[in-house]
Amino acid sequence: MRAGQESWEFRGSLGFPTHAALYVRDALGLDTSADDVAPPALATEVPDRSDRLARVDRSGAPGSACGMR
Repeated sequence: MRAGQESWEFRGSLGFPTHAALYVRDALGLDTSADDVAPPALATEVPDRSDRLARVDRSGAPGSACGMR
């Protein structure tokens, strides 16, 4: 974590499997470019569902919907 910036955290105990959170992130095209330690994209092909969110909603913190913050 860098000073002055929030970091994300995944809580696996929430009953939301890690791979499901990554699938949601990749399918919605959530922007993790500001995070130096974001897990890489899934190795399998993920359908593009980015049209489900406005561009402004895809940038920044994807975390709250996926148990990350």
